[in-house]
Formats: sequence, C-alpha cells, structure tokens
Amino acid sequence: MPDTLLKNTLWGFFCVHALLFAAANLALILLNLLVYPGVLWFFYPLFFWLLLLILHYALNKLILSGFLRRGWDSLLDRLDR
Repeated sequence: MPDTLLKNTLWGFFCVHALLFAAANLALILLNLLVYPGVLWFFYPLFFWLLLLILHYALNKLILSGFLRRGWDSLLDRLDR
C-alpha cells in the first residue's frame, strides 16, 4: 500500500508540474505575441522549464524503479564497514 501512495503522490506532483508548465507557457506565448511581436523571447523560459520537466519525469522513474534506493542502501553498507 505505501508503494501505491508514493507512486500516486509522485505522479500527482508531476501532473501538476506539467499542467503549470502548459498554462504558464501558453500565457507567456500569448504575452510575447501580443505585446512584443517582433521579438520572440518565450522560447527561453519554455526551453529551461521543459528541461526541468524532463528531469522531474526522469527522477520519478528512477525513484519508482528502486534505483536510487539501491544506491543509497549500498552507500550506507559501505559506510558501516
């Protein structure tokens, strides 16, 4: 049961992050095109936020696969010796 809670929580936060990404970037695109149509600057925040969204997705996959837990346990075992 706790694994299901963790999975739902992680993917829930990711979905909120993805929805905020879509809404905020849509607003930035509209702002850019309506106020400053000659200069397209919305690509910069979109690109960097997209990188963070990809990192968030990858970390969720690593956490749920148990990879990070195994690495952490291995480190703790080496420190106990």
